[in-house]
Amino acid sequence: MSNPRTNHMEYMEGMEVLDSDIMDRVLDAMNEYDYSRYTEQNVLAALAHDIRTPEDFAALLSPAAQPYLEEMAQAARLETRRHFGNSVNMFTPIYISTTAKTTASTAASTVTIPSAEPGLRRRKSKRRWPRSQKQGWKKS
Repeated sequence: MSNPRTNHMEYMEGMEVLDSDIMDRVLDAMNEYDYSRYTEQNVLAALAHDIRTPEDFAALLSPAAQPYLEEMAQAARLETRRHFGNSVNMFTPIYISTTAKTTASTAASTVTIPSAEPGLRRRKSKRRWPRSQKQGWKKS
């Protein structure tokens, strides 16, 4: 079965149509947000809840929550520890090899010199390097 699609960066038929009203709902909620309607009691109630609602988050984002920043930080720390524990994960690309190759290129020739693997004895090479008449290149 062959796939006629040749450009993998293009959408296939039907892929570009996403029927969702999530963005409209988020933008409507943002436009309707009135931070002045939240009081200290709303903030304290939000901090007391174990499971917070969007209304609780709205109260915690209001200016009335400013005196409670330390309590909010402690609650955030506990929630983070509850979900992720005390662990830290780091992902880094790494390349490890026992051999490496150095390539020197000139107009006259290309020389590839493999490095010695760990634990092997290196020996001196008595190879003569080619000399280019035009470039005057030689081993230095």
